[in-house]
Amino acid sequence: MAITYKKKYYRTGEVCSLLGISRSTFFRWMKRDSTLHANCRDRNGWRMYSQGEVERITEEYNRVYPR
Repeated sequence: MAITYKKKYYRTGEVCSLLGISRSTFFRWMKRDSTLHANCRDRNGWRMYSQGEVERITEEYNRVYPR
């Protein structure tokens, strides 16, 4: 997790670990749903997700895998 200007950002692998899904599943969701795209990238071009974006992705996870 990276902290920039007092905001937490998560890398793709960290988001996948939080949800317990594979990167391929995650990227398939991103391809299907444009609202899941990262709005921020680090200096290497890697996707960074804010806490709000992680919450939206978690909602998608709960929709696909209801409890």
